[in-house]
Formats: sequence, C-alpha cells, structure tokens
Amino acid sequence: VKKVFEIRNITPLALTDSQIKIGMQKFGLGEWSFRTDGDRNVIGKNLQFENFRTAWDFMSIIAVGADMAEHHPEWFNVYNQVNMIFSTHDCKGVSVKDLLMAKMVEDVLKNPQTEIIDTYDLNADITWAG
Repeated sequence: VKKVFEIRNITPLALTDSQIKIGMQKFGLGEWSFRTDGDRNVIGKNLQFENFRTAWDFMSIIAVGADMAEHHPEWFNVYNQVNMIFSTHDCKGVSVKDLLMAKMVEDVLKNPQTEIIDTYDLNADITWAG
C-alpha cells in the first residue's frame, strides 16, 4: 500500500513498455492511453464532466494529491473537458509514480467525494515493477 504522500519518496525509474502495460492492467487503467510524446513515454486520459464546476472540483482534488505526492499532471482544461498526461521528467518516461497518480485519478473518478488527506490510502501493489 502506498499513500499518496509516499509517492514522492519513490525513485523515478523509467519503466519498460511491458512494465507500463502490466501496471496499467493491474491498476485498472484500461481507459488510459499509453503513447510516445516526443522523446518520452506518457500515459493520458481525456475526461468529460457535467460542466465547468465539476471539472474544476475534480482538478482541485487531484491538485491536493499531486502536491502531497510532489508529482503533478500535465493537463489542459476547457469548460467540461480535462485532458491529462503523466510522465516523469526526471527519468524522461513513465515511472511507477505516474501509474500511482493515474490510479489516484481513477479512485477520485469512482468516488468524487474522495478526500486526499494524510490518511488516504492508495491501495496499489507495486511489487511487479521491482
């Protein structure tokens, strides 16, 4: 189990394509895309909300978790659309940190009342990435 604030302590190592695909499957990230963007791999998702306010509320929750984890998404918002990608700049590719943050996003999408606080548990087994 990795709490959101513990993500910041993970050494960012670029995962192989195979590890990324396994991690995405293991964390239930089937709706996320995995692609190359320039000289790095990224995972991303395009989201649509009811309106601007619900999109902004979602981004506010994710912003708290991202600050605690010291790992932030690249995102773009117009009205009810939020397009986001994760990639770790330190290793120029997708790391376990990105998969864990995407898992946090999925947790929030499943339960919009989720509070990202010190006691929030990101229930994710990362032993496969070893």
